[in-house]
Amino acid sequence: MARDRPLRRLRRAAAVALVLCLLDLTYSKAQVLQMCADVAYFGHGFYGLAAASCGYFGQRPAQLSWAQAAMLAGLVLRPSADNPLDHPARARAREAHVLGRLVATQVLTSAQAAAAQPLSRLVAQAGTGCGSS
Repeated sequence: MARDRPLRRLRRAAAVALVLCLLDLTYSKAQVLQMCADVAYFGHGFYGLAAASCGYFGQRPAQLSWAQAAMLAGLVLRPSADNPLDHPARARAREAHVLGRLVATQVLTSAQAAAAQPLSRLVAQAGTGCGSS
């Protein structure tokens, strides 16, 4: 039984590699990222970027500030531990880290990151969000 484990691992790794190659051939990177964002868990019962954006901030993803978007991006790594409702200090630290990475990768300038408003208004309460507007 123990001798079969390396073979099973190798088969699984080969299957994963095949699926990743097929994804790469079939979809753009933006499409794959969108598919992941649509199903990712963002804490507080929010699955998908749209649900998290509406739930935490009462806004659609396209309306988010850089700080809000950075907080949501940081939640994917540890959604329960960095949940801004239960752990606001951790969420702000994650937000700052993501903003720092955006500066390091030249997506934002230092001035833009510094100007990003820190999280101040969370609307997440069960049942709140974007509504039908």
